[in-house]
Amino acid sequence: MKYTLHLIFSLEAWNQARPFITDNDKVILLQDACYLSQSIPPQEFNVFAREKDMQARNLEPSPHIKTINDESWVLLTEQSQNTMSWK
Repeated sequence: MKYTLHLIFSLEAWNQARPFITDNDKVILLQDACYLSQSIPPQEFNVFAREKDMQARNLEPSPHIKTINDESWVLLTEQSQNTMSWK
């Protein structure tokens, strides 16, 4: 099933994007949005956090958020129908 991949770069971006994220969509937390990885409750959609950004901020995500490397990010992008960047 095709999905939209939402690239979230900040808390403000999360607040803007959240109403548009559907159950099938996937979300990647990037840069300062990684701070959200400790506070986003389990959702119907998949949430990922970029491993390098998490390490740079010395963060551990909640158990329901998967960390991904850049290769996984590329695969998610290739498999998505649309990609939306929220800054």
